Amino acid sequence: MRKIVLLAAAAATVAIPAAVNAQARGGIIIVDTDQILKTCTACTSAASQLQQKQSTLRSRAQTLQTQLTTEGKPIQDAFQALNGKKPDAALQARIDAFQTKEANARKELATSEQQLQSTAQNVQQQIAGRLVQIVEQVRARRGAALAVSKDATLANDPLGCHQRGSGRSQQRAAFSQRHAVAAAAATAAAGTLSRMSEGAALGPLDVKRVMAALPHRYPLLLVDRVETLVPDQSIVAIKAVTINEQFFQGHFPGRPIMPGVLIVEAMAQAAGVLAVESLGLANSGKLVYFMAIDGAKFRTPVEPGVLLKLEVEFVQKRSSVCKFAGKATIDGKLAAEANFTAMIADPPTA
Repeated sequence: MRKIVLLAAAAATVAIPAAVNAQARGGIIIVDTDQILKTCTACTSAASQLQQKQSTLRSRAQTLQTQLTTEGKPIQDAFQALNGKKPDAALQARIDAFQTKEANARKELATSEQQLQSTAQNVQQQIAGRLVQIVEQVRARRGAALAVSKDATLANDPLGCHQRGSGRSQQRAAFSQRHAVAAAAATAAAGTLSRMSEGAALGPLDVKRVMAALPHRYPLLLVDRVETLVPDQSIVAIKAVTINEQFFQGHFPGRPIMPGVLIVEAMAQAAGVLAVESLGLANSGKLVYFMAIDGAKFRTPVEPGVLLKLEVEFVQKRSSVCKFAGKATIDGKLAAEANFTAMIADPPTA
């Protein structure tokens, strides 16, 4: 059986000599979808528009974060000036209004993220549909019975598709061809979005996505959202530190300060999200265990009313053990830093 590799293809521009066309009849063409995508302007344009939407959402998230930080600082100062006393009605009203605004901001970003995910699915479908058209036209002009991706694997004589003597075999061949083209196109479309997003940050990711990656729950879930995540590279996450945290009741009365071990824990949880997302283990039930902490340093007290930014990057990544470098900042000022090692493993059996 003759195999013909198409190194480039476009619906209206592929020139196919008659001799080659005749040799391909009854055979299989192996389609290089990567090369086809390079000539598909509509495909790259759709993916580029998606990238722009992602960038716009990241900018909006940063704007909201800046606004909340600016508005929250005076409230935080007023609260701390009470030295543990109960706030009066005016201050309590300001606190309640700020918390409502913060909740609305999170809701807005979560809605925008869902819309972006829906858009990404539509873009993938559009690219897949376009590739189906291109590959089908090339297959028809080549006179082949089947078109498959260059990475596909076929059994010997699949469904008798190379036997063109009977109507039943021809029907099977047509079905196999359509299925193979659609599968190749869908795979290529997903790959296009992945390649165009490679090296670009994902996010923002809401707390539901965080909880899909981490087994932690209240009161020890210390990551509220992810600003940006670059798979296999780094993550920037946020912990909103509020006076409602349980540990502030005893650490310390009249002078609430977030314990340093919990700051390191928050960085480790952000690292866990990075590792799980990078390894594709979300909703897998895997647990992330501390193995080592090195060079932990604490520079600035973390008090109620701040947004603690958690910045973590991979130092070494393996399938089960990863090393990270992390830092926690408040308004750009370093609060803590540490290097740590974590292990990803199955939960213990009952």
